[in-house]
Amino acid sequence: MTDLPAPLVSAVVPTIRLDTWFDEALHSLLGQEGINLQLIVILDGVGDHDHHPWMDDPRVTILSNEHRLGVGRTLRKAMEHAEGEFVARLDADDVAKPGRLAKQANYLASHPDTVAVSARTELINGQGAVIGELPFASGPDVRPALLLQNVVVQSAVMFRQGDYRAVGGYEPMRQMEDYHLWLRLAQRGKIAILPDVLAQYRVHETQLSLGAKPFGEHIVKVLNERRNLRRSLGTSALAGMTKDLIWAGVQYLRYYVLVPAKRRLRKA
Repeated sequence: MTDLPAPLVSAVVPTIRLDTWFDEALHSLLGQEGINLQLIVILDGVGDHDHHPWMDDPRVTILSNEHRLGVGRTLRKAMEHAEGEFVARLDADDVAKPGRLAKQANYLASHPDTVAVSARTELINGQGAVIGELPFASGPDVRPALLLQNVVVQSAVMFRQGDYRAVGGYEPMRQMEDYHLWLRLAQRGKIAILPDVLAQYRVHETQLSLGAKPFGEHIVKVLNERRNLRRSLGTSALAGMTKDLIWAGVQYLRYYVLVPAKRRLRKA
């Protein structure tokens, strides 16, 4: 009996700057074992930059936007170069824990009804110390939870490239492009969250912003796909509308109350 070849995983990492956190993010992917890796780095309006050792790794494909295009357009461009059956995401200041890619690829290979898989995710500070964990429950099918909030961490997710293509990929949105994609993928099959802690999400001062606005085209598109997923899962219209109202209310609360309050505390 011969061993099956290790799967090809395309990992996509966009960035607007080159710094030590970005180097750490890439090294956490380049050190993964049990898979064949294609690492797609896309520089979104970075401009002139120094040479970094990871640039010499033959597994790394480097793309560049002369002018900043935003996350949605940048990810869509990067995905045009993905060759793997499975695609993993990591943000520029986050970290993939050892074994993450192999565990997720093996899960997708053995669960053909699952279109994407995430994992439990630690919170780390600027120095890399663990300060908590994102409060999303693990399970083999978290699609019902997606109707209340985005429980799939972009820096912890792996999805099938075939399903990504089938739903049209990342939309060229500047905000909520990840949640919008998960909602569309969820209409094709299960989304799982593994019980293993496989990613680290960095919390830092420069990250603190008002984030996604609670109004605009991205909100309309997300609400539309939430309704489509609700119908796909057979959730009642009343329950779905209630969750939509809660979700929309939370967006306004976060934008106008919670984040400004955190800013004031930081300055105090």
